[in-house]
Amino acid sequence: MKKVFNVIDTLITLTICVIALSMVVPLLFNIRTYVVMSSSMVPTFSPGAICYIDKNQRDPEIGDIIAYRLSDELVTHRVVAVDEDGNYITQGDNNETEDLAPVTPEQVVGKNIFWIPYFGYFVVWIQTAPGIIICLTVVIAYAILSRLIMRRNERWN
Repeated sequence: MKKVFNVIDTLITLTICVIALSMVVPLLFNIRTYVVMSSSMVPTFSPGAICYIDKNQRDPEIGDIIAYRLSDELVTHRVVAVDEDGNYITQGDNNETEDLAPVTPEQVVGKNIFWIPYFGYFVVWIQTAPGIIICLTVVIAYAILSRLIMRRNERWN
């Protein structure tokens, strides 16, 4: 029983650490995470994917996937061409045509360096009131239960 608890304890701790690190460490390198909400980039990534955008890479090449501001919205599409004014022509991989307006260099937030499928749904959910309450409850319950089991095991040894 003790070995089973130790394995479960280690797996839960590692999972919590990986989730936390996947959100915090990129910030140190000016990499931001954004959740894809549309299907415009299918099959490259689906809605619910979380994209890691390197804000240091703001000079994309043809074929790169970039995030750019369009009014108050953030769009993640592929650069398919560069016009004579140095603006980027973009298109979603799942779209039949290029985007209506070219993207100016000032609109570019950064280059997409990688993504994790479906993880964005969790990120969006954890930012809601029920998500925060449930996650905090699970972490606190886990910490209390873990401590109780460790004390019980110490008494038995």
